[in-house]
Amino acid sequence: MGYVYAACCILLWGLVQIPIKLARAPGRVGVMISMPVGIITMWIILLAQGKFLLPAAPLRDWLFTLLMGVCMFPAATYTYFEAVQRTGISAAAPITRLTPLLVVMISAAFGLAKLSWVLAFAGVMVFVGGAFLARGAHQSHPIESRRNLRVGLLYAFVACILWTAGNLLVAAVSNSMSRALVLFYGLSFGALVHWTVMTAGGELKQLRWVRRLDLLLYSIHGVVSFALGYWAFFESIRILGVNEASVITGCWPAIGVAAGIVVFREPMNLQKLVGIVLFIASTVLAGFAP
Repeated sequence: MGYVYAACCILLWGLVQIPIKLARAPGRVGVMISMPVGIITMWIILLAQGKFLLPAAPLRDWLFTLLMGVCMFPAATYTYFEAVQRTGISAAAPITRLTPLLVVMISAAFGLAKLSWVLAFAGVMVFVGGAFLARGAHQSHPIESRRNLRVGLLYAFVACILWTAGNLLVAAVSNSMSRALVLFYGLSFGALVHWTVMTAGGELKQLRWVRRLDLLLYSIHGVVSFALGYWAFFESIRILGVNEASVITGCWPAIGVAAGIVVFREPMNLQKLVGIVLFIASTVLAGFAP
């Protein structure tokens, strides 16, 4: 069942790149829209399951859940939105694929999981595949846009670090809390922090100028990515472990790149093809990990 959750996560996270690319509102504003929508979606799911109760979890689990919410949702997602809007899906998504390799190494270093050289090698393949995809995207940019591309890739790298921290924090939460509840409370706290920062910075007024289309696009992201995608990802971590789940779901950029080529006519080249092949190979290899 863990592989089913991981497959759903890959598909959802890959396809949701389309509305992100279509949106024009800045990422920090988009997060203000998509996070509440994700929270409402998870609230409905929890009510339907009859599990909407405050769990008697250890303080340690609450701390990890709240920290995860800040790292993974407003911070990582905002920086990733900015990367996609500056560079395109084919450049931004692959750079974040350093995450699986970092997760495998750090989890082993801190005793969260045993080091599996099979998974480590699969993580390297994911990162190299991402590098090929980014290189292919870089070649397709005109010279005058290269500076904007570099700034976007820096945003993507920061998102990668934040997602790594979030993945490890989720893995550290005990089973005293269901993954749906971990997601709901983490997302809620992340939204609270983000809205507080935006209010203090006087940026709430930007919501007045958001296009109706952007409201729809970011709402779609809230349902597809923040609610359904992350729920599937958290369940895959619970069943497969953080290392295997991170490596397998780390292949979602292959879906994102395919969407960019089909929907936005982003050019296909040899580098992108090699990157996609490496993503697929890494997923197959991760399935044979002990």
